[in-house]
Amino acid sequence: MSLAVGENPSPKTMGFDKEGSATDSEASETKTPSKIPPNEDAVDGHHPPGINRKASESSLCPTEDEDDDDEEEREIELGPKCTLKEQLEKDKDDESLRRWKEQLLGTVDFESVGVDSTKEMIGTFSPQAEPYTHEICEETTPSGMFARGSYSARSKFVDDDNKCYLEINYTFDIRKEWQS
Repeated sequence: MSLAVGENPSPKTMGFDKEGSATDSEASETKTPSKIPPNEDAVDGHHPPGINRKASESSLCPTEDEDDDDEEEREIELGPKCTLKEQLEKDKDDESLRRWKEQLLGTVDFESVGVDSTKEMIGTFSPQAEPYTHEICEETTPSGMFARGSYSARSKFVDDDNKCYLEINYTFDIRKEWQS
């Protein structure tokens, strides 16, 4: 006995003729119902009674008209252009946005970009006719976008009694490109 899912068993699906006895040709074969889903066309063009099928005219691939419609729907309308300063003013109260930007871009501590004060002891020297020379360790200047700008520096030569013998004030600029 065969089982057809979704259909009621009938003498036709069970292999019996109208009188209820199996025919010789059907008795030797096992009949199975059609495995074609109800929404698809039969290969041989034969449809079992009670099932109405229609051919679909739609395609899985979009047509040119559908592509044009999709492109029009996907266009993003940008808001008015504003400066970075204006954008930061708008976003300053949004704490979650600030944390997200810090996580994405990294943070810059503007308070730490400030005065660097270093002291170096040269040593004790007695007077002599020849000048003394002392090489100071080379320091690297700050780099990157946040380090660009104008800097002023001051160097002093002071003794143990806090008496100043020489004071030098100078300024320098850190830029991305210099004019030729």
